[in-house]
Order: sequence, then structure tokens, then C-alpha cells
Amino acid sequence: MTTASIGIAFCATSYAKSEELVRDAEIAMYRAKREGKARCQVFDNAMHTSAVKRLRLETDLRRALELGEFEFTINPLCRCRAGK
Repeated sequence: MTTASIGIAFCATSYAKSEELVRDAEIAMYRAKREGKARCQVFDNAMHTSAVKRLRLETDLRRALELGEFEFTINPLCRCRAGK
């Protein structure tokens, strides 16, 4: 069986370009996909805010990796009573 997830964005005067409308419909579509198969989701501004926050976080993490700003440490776990 084939299913589809659909994102819906209503055309508003706040869109300067058609690409912005498509972007918001895609954001809504990916939200629908996360919630399960064969769903539809209507775009709202909270989705845009969330997408921007995730993009900023991803950008910051990539930059930190490139600059070597992560320090990895290993903390071994052991059970003292079991002698392990």
C-alpha cells in the first residue's frame, strides 16, 4: 500500500516569493511525516520558528566540529561489588 504525507501552506500576502510558500509547505509535510504515515499538516508560524532553531543548532554544531571545539571524554562504568 502506498501512502502520502501532505503539507499545506495557505497563500498569504506575507509571502514575497513563491519559494517561501513551497518552503513552508515542505516544513508542514515533514511534520506530517514525523507524526506518522498518511497524514496531512497545515503550516503555522511555530513550525517556522522550530525549523529555524534546528537549523541554527545544526549550523553551530557543524562549526564547532570544524573548529575542534568539542572535547570527548570517556567515563568507564564499573560495579564495585561485582568486581567489574
